[in-house]
Amino acid sequence: MLGACTIHVQRSVRKKFDRSTVKMAFEIEDAKCVHQTDRAIKVEAPDFGDEQIWIPQSQITEDSEVYKLGTEGTLVVSDWFAEKEGWV
Repeated sequence: MLGACTIHVQRSVRKKFDRSTVKMAFEIEDAKCVHQTDRAIKVEAPDFGDEQIWIPQSQITEDSEVYKLGTEGTLVVSDWFAEKEGWV
């Protein structure tokens, strides 16, 4: 005979970030998103040379033309991120 057992179910809750709270700070022209995850996009641009840079989704402003896989144009990121990366 089996005894009582307890099953614990854990739900994954994902917070949605409101991009409208991030202020426009820094623009990178001719950027292209080449890879995407839930938390970041990988971008290539002439300003980066041969490198591809990971940009956190939380640091991309709503004015950015580059925000998901396959998008191209001007990438707009927050002041904080641009300063952290040494772009400002």
